[in-house]
Amino acid sequence: MDHLALSSSRLELVEGNIRERLSGPREHSRIQSNINRCVLPALDERELEFFGPDQSVRISPENYFFPDGLIARSAQFGAFRDFDALLNPIVVFEVLSRESTVHDLATKLPQYRRLMSLQVIVAIDSAQPWIELSTRRSDGSWIVRDLFLNDELELEVIGLRVPVRELYHRVSFDSAEN
Repeated sequence: MDHLALSSSRLELVEGNIRERLSGPREHSRIQSNINRCVLPALDERELEFFGPDQSVRISPENYFFPDGLIARSAQFGAFRDFDALLNPIVVFEVLSRESTVHDLATKLPQYRRLMSLQVIVAIDSAQPWIELSTRRSDGSWIVRDLFLNDELELEVIGLRVPVRELYHRVSFDSAEN
């Protein structure tokens, strides 16, 4: 565990094991920037806060992840080594790339669903115009929808509606895997 605090690499704790967090291609970064641009205006002057990819989230004592974006209402933190981990996200954004898709969809998303505060998971593919939107129902179950370029992403929990096209602003799918 001390490796997490001492390493200059981006590391996550998954099931108690240290795993290097992979960086994505340039289109991954463009989508991260587009998330910021589209989400921040909706959070103005409320208890909502947006956090970028350097903010960890604590799922359990064995699982700490760094999503591409987080939104919290009245953010609460717990100490983890030399940094603070967010405990109560309501929205998580993951940008998928060739290197991260399997880990993000198969490992991280099921773990995120364990967080009782979490209401929405937005997985955005950087290689093609596709978003997997997971929304928690009032009974605690999840509904999953696929969104495409001409659809609209609606996050009722924060009062945001944004065209999917805006999240892909300046993204070239020809070079998404480069």
